[in-house]
Formats: sequence, C-alpha cells, structure tokens
Amino acid sequence: MWSDVSRRLGAFFPTLILLAALGATPVQAQVAPEVLENAESLVSEVYDMVSA
Repeated sequence: MWSDVSRRLGAFFPTLILLAALGATPVQAQVAPEVLENAESLVSEVYDMVSA
C-alpha cells in the first residue's frame, strides 16, 4: 500500500516543482487546473487506501 502511495507522490511532486519554477506564467495558468484535479484525485485515493 505505502509503496503505491509513495510512487504516486513521487510522480506528483516534480509537477509542483515545475510549476513553482515557471512562476506566474500563462503556461502555469493553463496547467494549474489539470494539476489541481490530479491532486484532488490523488488525495482521495490516498485517503481511501489509508482508511481501508
């Protein structure tokens, strides 16, 4: 279970780092909604795994 969680987080954090490096650019404005959706689904999946 935890290896799956860490793998998903490991794939997610580079995206956050990339967005932070971009700063407030038009690219970030286009990417951010998709990233937020991915974050929400990631959090719900992690919560489901932990609460199971």
